Amino acid sequence: MSCMTSGVIRQKAAHAAFGRRFTTNKWRDLVAEIIIGSALGSQWHWRPEDWVDWDFEHIDGTMLAVRQYAACSDWQQPGSKASRCTFDIAPSAGYWQAGCGIARRHRPAHIYVFAYHPRTDEAADHCDPTQWEFYVVPTAILPPDDEIDLARVRDLSSHFIFAEIDMFIEQFNKAIYRPYC
Repeated sequence: MSCMTSGVIRQKAAHAAFGRRFTTNKWRDLVAEIIIGSALGSQWHWRPEDWVDWDFEHIDGTMLAVRQYAACSDWQQPGSKASRCTFDIAPSAGYWQAGCGIARRHRPAHIYVFAYHPRTDEAADHCDPTQWEFYVVPTAILPPDDEIDLARVRDLSSHFIFAEIDMFIEQFNKAIYRPYC
C-alpha cells in the first residue's frame, strides 16, 4: 500500500476537478478569481477565504469584488438555453475589523468585476480566460438592489477581454472615491 500524503491528495483532487473541460458551478467562483487575479498587477492581493465581502485588495486599500456567472453548467445539455443571468450585489450586514463584528449594511468593495461566460457549446470551458467577458463597475454607481442582471451591468460598463482587465481596473482605481479608507 502506498503512502498517501496531503500533497498527493491535492494533486488527485485538482486533476479530478480541473483535468478536463471545466463547466461546473462548484468551483467556478474560484476559477473566475484566479483568472482575474492573474490579470491584475502585483499591487493587488488575493483573499481566497470563504465568506469575505471582497476578493482582492490593492496596496492603497482599494477593495475589489468578483461576481461570476456562466451560461452553461455540467447539469445542462450542451447548447441548451441558459437561465437569466444575475449577479449578487447585496450589501453585507456587517464586517469584521480587528476581531470585532461591526454591524453596518454596506458594500465594502470599491470596484466590482462582473465575469460572464456566455458559451454553451461543447467547447465551453470556464478555465479558458479568452471565453469570458468582463465588466468593471465602481460600487458607487451600482443600484441599491440585492442583485443586478447582465443587461444592467452592460448599461453600466463596457465589455472587456482578459488582456484589458488590469488597465481598466487601474483606471477606475485612480478615479474612484474611497470613503472607507
